Amino acid sequence: MIIVLTLAAIALLLNIAGRRQILRMDSSLRGTFRKAVAACPGAELVFMITRWERARSGAGMCALSLALALPFAGEIGVQFKKQTDDASFVSKLISVICATLNEQALQVNAEHQKSTLEQAAKAKFNKVQGIRRYLVDWYVLLQNREAYLCSELPDEISEFNRYAAAYHGLLAASKLEGAELDRMQSKQGDKKTIDTKTTLVTSR
Repeated sequence: MIIVLTLAAIALLLNIAGRRQILRMDSSLRGTFRKAVAACPGAELVFMITRWERARSGAGMCALSLALALPFAGEIGVQFKKQTDDASFVSKLISVICATLNEQALQVNAEHQKSTLEQAAKAKFNKVQGIRRYLVDWYVLLQNREAYLCSELPDEISEFNRYAAAYHGLLAASKLEGAELDRMQSKQGDKKTIDTKTTLVTSR
């Protein structure tokens, strides 16, 4: 539906540009007819039938704008057939146009929210994955360092314990981020697997 709205917007701009081109190229237009081509809906159709050779580029732009507006017009026609009340044609038309625009806006908003959620979930996935990889590397470094610890190096043991405590702090944060990622992915129904295998480090 975003495409339908986009085509309708392009058609409107193209129609306005085409009318201006017609008025600029066909200097013989005068009076009421000139005002009609400038502002009256449908007047460009009359011009395309009767005087198109005087401003071919402008008439072509208007014709293209009408073609681009057909999907939106079709959508309005479908909604118009669904109307069952006894209101006048004008009030029905206004109601249908408003309802169609409102429906399109809701769909655009829903698609935007979905896209935003997907981007947020992707960013969260990359973040959690990066933390888990860092934890693995950190664990290997701690294990290598632990191999050289002994009771004769109390300062090294104290430093090792500080690093181990920091490791466990990041590990806890990683679990919270992973739980939030699971909630985000469950809303999308798209579960990506991250290696959640973590190892605890024992303080000395």
